[in-house]
Amino acid sequence: MLNCDDLHSRITFSPTHAFKRTRRAVDFLGEITVKRVLAFALFLMGGKKNQIAELLEMPAGTLFRLLTRIDRDGLGALEDRRRKTSQFLPPGVPEIREPVVRTEQGQLVIDFGLGEHIVTFPAENQLQAKTFLLTLVENNIIGTAQVAEILGYTPQHTAQLTRNLTNGDVYELMDKRQGQKKDYRFTPDVKAELIQQCAVDVIVGGTTSGRLLARELQERCHLNLSERAICYHLVELGLRGIEKSLPKLLAEVKKTSLQS
Repeated sequence: MLNCDDLHSRITFSPTHAFKRTRRAVDFLGEITVKRVLAFALFLMGGKKNQIAELLEMPAGTLFRLLTRIDRDGLGALEDRRRKTSQFLPPGVPEIREPVVRTEQGQLVIDFGLGEHIVTFPAENQLQAKTFLLTLVENNIIGTAQVAEILGYTPQHTAQLTRNLTNGDVYELMDKRQGQKKDYRFTPDVKAELIQQCAVDVIVGGTTSGRLLARELQERCHLNLSERAICYHLVELGLRGIEKSLPKLLAEVKKTSLQS
């Protein structure tokens, strides 16, 4: 430990350096903090309290209270309490709370409590909802009971679905009933019928929709296809834009044919 008896014989003190260093410390720590650090250092070196207070132009009572707070609070007592953040103490651990899941205007909203970091997607996208929420359950980010309530399942069934997803990928979450399987069986022949029907609807009516296509393909081809699956393949096949382009193209073809 430091022996203060021969301190001056072993260390040379420079008033010039002391002034410069103190002013520099005041610039980034503040005068109050620098005074408290010096007071505590002189106290540790064996200085008398009254003499330390007089040297630093600090009321004796203030010094006594400072030393008491240091014993109680540690390094934090050396800082100016008006500072918003501590330069001595490590930053506090932010409070971690469980994500909040809610439904707003047809959207499923997952709020992680991180400001603008919010995940949203259509509440009717059941497969997407299952996959995302069960992945959160698997990683212990959200509780099984909360997800079970959102999906309308029992906690036991939700836990089983979580295991199925982990072991067998998203396919394990699909409805295994025959009618549902057809939603995912878009063979080349089915896609051809979809393209034809979409083109006819655009030519005749100027527009189309998943609901209309599902009904027409059911009536004409006896295909049991869901609206969501049809809409997905309309995007995949690039058919969403033909509502505007096909009528124009057809008009140009007719005009060219008449001119020839």
